[in-house]
Amino acid sequence: MTITDVAGSREPIYAFGSKLREIVPFVWLAATHTVGIAIFSCDGGVTFGISADSDETPDLEVLGQRHRARGWRDRTSPCR
Repeated sequence: MTITDVAGSREPIYAFGSKLREIVPFVWLAATHTVGIAIFSCDGGVTFGISADSDETPDLEVLGQRHRARGWRDRTSPCR
């Protein structure tokens, strides 16, 4: 498992005059790791990104169920 956290700006971030509305953090899986969790804070908010090898982590859905039970938004996009 790889876990990383990044403290972003405490102030809003702008690009070309538009405020950044959302960041989706991502961490690449190391050669022998099957789950990666990235945590990013910015402008008073915190977002989580989870990447995993679903073939090697059969109970990965449990993490998603806990995520949804807390009322967090789910932006699942499985890749195969």
